[in-house]
Amino acid sequence: MTWARHPTRVALAVTGVTIAGLAVMLAEGAAWKVAGFVLAAAPPVAGLAAYLAHRSSR
Repeated sequence: MTWARHPTRVALAVTGVTIAGLAVMLAEGAAWKVAGFVLAAAPPVAGLAAYLAHRSSR
């Protein structure tokens, strides 16, 4: 499944992971805050990596 074939599913997945990460950051423990930050930051980082890989393959 590529994002070009299923853009709505990919957008919903990215949004869900980001919101889940932000919700996890509301927990009390420091480890949960770190885990939430990593979870919330994962979609943009993955998108940037995919963009750079696509750009360098041209």
